[in-house]
Amino acid sequence: MSDASQILTLLAPVEGVVIPLNEVPDPVFAGLALGEGIALDPLGECLHAPCDGEIVQCARTRHALTLRTDAGLELLIHLGLDTVELQGQGIELMVAVGDQVRAGEPLCRFDADVLALGATALITPIVVTEPAGWRLLPPRHGKGKRVALGEELLVLTRAVAEQEEATTTQGPMVERCLTLALAAGLHARPAARLRAIAREYGVNLEVHLEPAAEGAGANVESLSALMNLGLVAGSALRLRAQGTRGEAALDAAEALLTTPKPRSTL
Repeated sequence: MSDASQILTLLAPVEGVVIPLNEVPDPVFAGLALGEGIALDPLGECLHAPCDGEIVQCARTRHALTLRTDAGLELLIHLGLDTVELQGQGIELMVAVGDQVRAGEPLCRFDADVLALGATALITPIVVTEPAGWRLLPPRHGKGKRVALGEELLVLTRAVAEQEEATTTQGPMVERCLTLALAAGLHARPAARLRAIAREYGVNLEVHLEPAAEGAGANVESLSALMNLGLVAGSALRLRAQGTRGEAALDAAEALLTTPKPRSTL
């Protein structure tokens, strides 16, 4: 960070070719459901930290991790598309949740040949899932631009503070128990869809493991916390929604989580 903490620069985590996020061949990334960002088609086989921060989420299948800066911004680095199906094959994580990393430090190594055979693509989205008051400036590198490892990739500025009235979700609290049926578990894409459901219906939506255990729950607004639950097919869940449209939100969430889908559509 520089310029009196008003600018945050993210560095390229790997040498690669730039792909605009809205052109990534995956509707959740391209539709910005997870957040704004950019993607790289990697030319190396190791992902590095794009900035200083703390590792707050590592996927059970090692294909994705989230880094949180001191300023609260959360950045998801998602290695390849449909790499969740590889169940970690060909990927070696070099960090764990709670680790503090510096920009440029290695995060994970991967075998590009293994990923190319089992994944849809090696395209790696880098997404701001929690802006925490930061605004992403237009990318300086256009489609097809080759960037080097550690080269400036994205720049964010601290957004001008706007006075907002504090709002609290009102309405009854409703709950529903269900069993997760998604073959690949609750990873980035279904997590983003849950957040979208909560926002669409104007509810406060939480996911809790059953039986209840301390710390085994997450609000869907925090994608990193949600993915850190490590939910797999067969996990017993309790959904809690607060708001006047809580039941409708639970209907949509249950349809998402309990309808088995081919892995390629998760």
